[in-house]
Amino acid sequence: MDAVRTGSARLDDAARALARLRECYRLIDGACGAASDLVARPDTVAALAAAHAAATDALRGAEAVAALPAEAARAEAMLAGGARLAQVHECLAALEGTAAAAQRSLEVAARGERAAAAGGGGGGGGGESAPSITSPFTPPPDSLAPYLDRVRRAGRQFEDRLWATVRAFRVLGRTRPAALVDAARVIEAQEAVDRHLEAAGPGAPRPKRWWARAQAQVAMSIQDAFAPLLAACSRLGAAGVDTDGCVRAILADAQVFVVDLAAVSDYAAPCFARRDAFFGAAARAVHDGIAAALEALAAAAGGCLANADILAVLAWTDAYVATLDDLGVGYLAHGGEGGGPGGPTSTASLLPAPPALTDPVSTLATAYAARAKAALAGWTRTMLATDLGSPPSQAADGLLWTPGAVDFFRSANEQLAAVEEVRSLVSLSLLSY
Repeated sequence: MDAVRTGSARLDDAARALARLRECYRLIDGACGAASDLVARPDTVAALAAAHAAATDALRGAEAVAALPAEAARAEAMLAGGARLAQVHECLAALEGTAAAAQRSLEVAARGERAAAAGGGGGGGGGESAPSITSPFTPPPDSLAPYLDRVRRAGRQFEDRLWATVRAFRVLGRTRPAALVDAARVIEAQEAVDRHLEAAGPGAPRPKRWWARAQAQVAMSIQDAFAPLLAACSRLGAAGVDTDGCVRAILADAQVFVVDLAAVSDYAAPCFARRDAFFGAAARAVHDGIAAALEALAAAAGGCLANADILAVLAWTDAYVATLDDLGVGYLAHGGEGGGPGGPTSTASLLPAPPALTDPVSTLATAYAARAKAALAGWTRTMLATDLGSPPSQAADGLLWTPGAVDFFRSANEQLAAVEEVRSLVSLSLLSY
């Protein structure tokens, strides 16, 4: 009986296996029939393949968009951990590319659905074509806002650190040039991306133009550093202000910027691929500050500045122009004439012409000359009055003479000696830097 039951069970299993086999053959026959039908309809096969590829791409895109917040958080963590700017920029560039592609896809889908709703269908003229079948699952464009905002926030944090590094170029050039090199590499990498975006034409994200922004950050850094110096210059003309020693202190502070400019040429500018343009931007910003300070000093020359202070400013200005010539940016002192780093052939030429120093120097020289002329005229009148009101002296040989002419030339020589003394003192103070 056991053998009979075992044999019966095996027969049942065999019957079920045969039934499954017959079903498989039926499915195979149906698939072969469908395949033979598709062979005769290649357009249907192509459409199915395209739909499969589109669905696959859409799934991959959705996964990339879903990962944006986590990847943005990773980029922020890299920034907080002191990672190199170039490394973080590479990560953020990929995220921004994904975000931009997703945004464009949603905009195209939305336009296609609006066209379909208006009766335009999916055909028609130029531009981006709408999908042939609109999907009821297409999300509204603003549904990506949380994902895109997360990427933008990480990008803002990155730019804050990048521009803070660029603004600190005067210090970092000496202490941490590798940090400046890192920032320079990021800027040049973004410039390459910008060129690609410009070549892509309409519809591509706007170029960031970080090189122009870097030059602006350099100028802002120097302008901020100049603010206390310019404030001191503006106080010179205030009523009741004791100017004794103020001009010398102002010139000493201005000399710090001139010395720093030479250091920028030696240490900071070489960190950038476009070192001449970078140095030109720094030199232009320093020159703008110096010119503004000289303008303020010239405005105060008519009243509160002593003759010695005016001569000190003139002598310092002469030495400053010589330093610009030595650094190859002497054109700045002449209103932008000539070439050189950051000159008319560079991006710095988009700025107004640099201020020439002829106006403040002329004002200072005119003020001093007017004072010297008035003093000599007064002394001359006094000498003449003394000569005419007193009897002449008689020399040992019997010649008669008056002291007026001798006193005049002695006074003139004293004026010249004062000019030379001030020039020598200014030269010595410059050498002390």
